Amino acid sequence: FEPSEFVHARGDKLYVGLDDHLLYLRGMCFGNDVWGYTEIPVNHHNEADYQRVADMGMNVIRFYLNYITFESDESPYHYKQTGWDWLNQNIAWAKEYNIYLILNIHVPQGGFQSNGEGLELWNNPANQNRLAALWKEIARRYADEKIIAGYNLLNEPVVPESADQYKSLAQRMVNEIRKVDKNHLIIIERLLGVTGEWETYGNPAYTQFLVSDSQQNIMYDFHFYSPIEYTHQNTPWTGFGEAGPYPDETAITFLAYKSIVGGFH
Repeated sequence: FEPSEFVHARGDKLYVGLDDHLLYLRGMCFGNDVWGYTEIPVNHHNEADYQRVADMGMNVIRFYLNYITFESDESPYHYKQTGWDWLNQNIAWAKEYNIYLILNIHVPQGGFQSNGEGLELWNNPANQNRLAALWKEIARRYADEKIIAGYNLLNEPVVPESADQYKSLAQRMVNEIRKVDKNHLIIIERLLGVTGEWETYGNPAYTQFLVSDSQQNIMYDFHFYSPIEYTHQNTPWTGFGEAGPYPDETAITFLAYKSIVGGFH
């Protein structure tokens, strides 16, 4: 289904359009050199890569963003036109090939979260103010842009003290977006964990929560990396080579899960 209407969530499914067409998103990520702190990653990809994504039968790209593309620490709240120009170019390419974009703040003010090193987001309230303001500005500019499937607010957050820190910021970001954008799906990731308290990382009592949304258009997500030999094949930081096709009946990985009430393993 071509991206001609806004995506919305209902129950455990996504729909698009006034006629409620069931939508399955199949895609990949564009990392955009966010870890290299490249302000405008013009060498990361070009229009041909959107064509390749479409040719593979995919219809969505999770599009990583580093806050420095839009704002500097030396001049907070003063947004760079070069950042909007680059994002606008990518939106134009996405439209050309009918590829949805999910905008994802992968590196917020305060630093990359996944490794538990971006604690300045939580320890410095000014960084939270800036992140909420940036999302409001993104939402204001793109409130009517239907090629954007949704706003993925923060990648793999790790807090220093309590899950309440993330709950509070997530709700605040939702509220700020809804002041200017009633249309878009908002995507909330689970809390990755409390740094140094590794037992929290796999405990739903710590990591899972709900937010309030006036539009009732929220999707909750988590990252699943098993089997890691497949999901991280050919990545330089793991050293894994080519893993071949998946699923592979000769290389089945069995995982143990624990429910919220602890009754199932």
